[in-house]
Amino acid sequence: MNKICRLFLLKLKIMKLYTYLFIIVFTACNEPPKNKSQGKYDNPDWRIERKTVQTHAYTNSGLLVSTYKSDSIFFAGNLAAVIKYFIRHSYNKNNNLVKIETFQIPKRNKLDEEKTCTYDDQNNLILEIEKSNDIIDLIAKKEYNTLNQEIKRVEIRRKLEAGPENWNVDSLAAHLNDKKLPPRYDTTIISFSYNEQGKVNEEQYKYPGEEAIQTISTVFNNGERSFIYRINSKGDTTFVTKYEKDGGLTVKINEARINLFLRDTTWYDGTHKIKSVYYDGKMKFADTYKYDKQGYEIENIRYR
Repeated sequence: MNKICRLFLLKLKIMKLYTYLFIIVFTACNEPPKNKSQGKYDNPDWRIERKTVQTHAYTNSGLLVSTYKSDSIFFAGNLAAVIKYFIRHSYNKNNNLVKIETFQIPKRNKLDEEKTCTYDDQNNLILEIEKSNDIIDLIAKKEYNTLNQEIKRVEIRRKLEAGPENWNVDSLAAHLNDKKLPPRYDTTIISFSYNEQGKVNEEQYKYPGEEAIQTISTVFNNGERSFIYRINSKGDTTFVTKYEKDGGLTVKINEARINLFLRDTTWYDGTHKIKSVYYDGKMKFADTYKYDKQGYEIENIRYR
């Protein structure tokens, strides 16, 4: 694998870790999006940085069984490298997803990433394990109440090792898979509360034996989310999320209180992302998305 491809793979993994730091949880369902305009991002000052294309195969009953994925990397608007993957999905007798295996092409015999899922007798997902390069990245244990609502989750997540002060994002990515025996992990306990309509209206995040480090409170209006507040252990609001309507789309706007320049805006058709734009005063990027008739993503383009 050439240096550019290797660095890109490491960047993909570090992006997953950074997503966790924001503790923003997105849900997904199989309802296909309506037919909306999903063309090229309309800002001429942005240039394509990455393009991901996926082709899916399904069973006769509609279960996703395999995916061919192609990641194209661009520098200064020019194609620099292409990395391809084969992704295999496995199910149990109840059609619950039990395993996702990702192989980099042409190394079909070498497992790049793996996710396994375990369910209880009520078909509730109670255990998730994610691995990359045979190293565990995440163990998530879930508990449910008698209504089959998730009330507690314990996440044991591989810790991002701190580097020298002069390291930047590229440096961290380049050293993400340095051999460290054993890998270090952080444990987070997440508890969930529900309103009378059965929707999550509060999430609390804490470390074992400590008070909550963050509370996420959701305000509903006529059964729909209108605001989400992220509050730290000191009682300060760190992030505010508000929901607006844009034609037939829902707009989700994340604004940071600790950085007034940070703004993350995503347009949804149902639960499917159509477009998102991120800006923090120094860095900006935008993503556009397309889906097939079954509602699975087939294209994601990032502009910077």
